[in-house]
Amino acid sequence: MVLATLWPILADLVLEFGNKFLETLATLAPFLLLGVFIAGLLHAFVPRSLLVRAMGGSGIGPITRASLLGIPLPLCSCSVVPVATELRRQGAGRGATTAFMVSTPETGVDSIFTSVAMLHPIMVVFRPLAAMVTAVLAGLAVERLTEPEADLTTEASDSCCKHGPEADRRGLFGGLKYAFDDLLGEISPYLLPALLLTALLGAILQPSALQDLPVAPWLQRLILLGGGIPVYVCATSATPLAAAMIVAGVSPGAALVFLLAGPATNLVTISAVRQNLGRSSAVVYVATVGLVSYAFGTILDWVWPELGQASAEMVASHDHLSWLHWASAVVLGGLVLWHLGRKLRARATS
Repeated sequence: MVLATLWPILADLVLEFGNKFLETLATLAPFLLLGVFIAGLLHAFVPRSLLVRAMGGSGIGPITRASLLGIPLPLCSCSVVPVATELRRQGAGRGATTAFMVSTPETGVDSIFTSVAMLHPIMVVFRPLAAMVTAVLAGLAVERLTEPEADLTTEASDSCCKHGPEADRRGLFGGLKYAFDDLLGEISPYLLPALLLTALLGAILQPSALQDLPVAPWLQRLILLGGGIPVYVCATSATPLAAAMIVAGVSPGAALVFLLAGPATNLVTISAVRQNLGRSSAVVYVATVGLVSYAFGTILDWVWPELGQASAEMVASHDHLSWLHWASAVVLGGLVLWHLGRKLRARATS
């Protein structure tokens, strides 16, 4: 009797979940594929020596250049570790290395295009701007508030991605292989769970469902900051989650804190900062990223208090998706499943 009563509700929930998943995938797919393609071109034609020259020395100049150069690069918070380690070995300054390790995972061409698909235009602009300022301030803090430590271990962590300088490829074919093999393969294990969770939130929660909960925006920002710091969050896969949270009624500023602090801070990244720059630098790194991310989230909520409602209305406008969205969804879905299958086969035979 109970099952007969619950079955229509469960069936409707499953159907709504499936619809939300497909809509989210179709909304995201053309922008993500374009972003990954451009990321491959950057990987192929931007020489590593340019980064080393730009990041050498100390002061605001190298730190700012490192922050700006890190924004478009398609490296998540794991794959940035070996790159930053090698740049540090080749002479990049302490502050510049710190700025690079903050701005690079917080945003990239892939996550920027994903933001265009999923977030309000104000957040699309505000996110990389906040990432750049956070990176500059973190670099300055490490350079001014800590002292260099000798005999540090500068080996990249084996627990993360292997797309360091040794994996560097040049030429169009190499760039495309990096984009749709290495980069998309790295994102896939995090993208699929993010899409599933986004669809689940969309199916269970109606727009602004959390708005009346007795959790003030300042506390929402604090909760998402505390949750985002230790856990690995990829900037691209975090974007649909942030969009779903905003639609459900979470403060846009709190979602921005999650988008900034999550990708830039996790246990692997913190360990890499400690190994390359010292224990005190790791403490300053985490504290600065946390404080500045929280500050930018507060500014966003204060300056644009109606942004949450505007974001919900924008997401609702995605109901009419073109054939390009659905074709891109088929391509992206097939690539993600292929990468996941390959990883599972590799794990089964290892």
